[in-house]
Amino acid sequence: MFIIIKVSYQDFKEMTKEAKAVVRSGETTAYANIILSSGVNF
Repeated sequence: MFIIIKVSYQDFKEMTKEAKAVVRSGETTAYANIILSSGVNF
């Protein structure tokens, strides 16, 4: 199941503080960012 939400750039920056890895794509479009989340639901 995928959940897509739109967040402000400031909120995005806050969310990335807990990132374990970063992938830089070279995309030049302003604010073309995504967060991929992985885990096990119990």
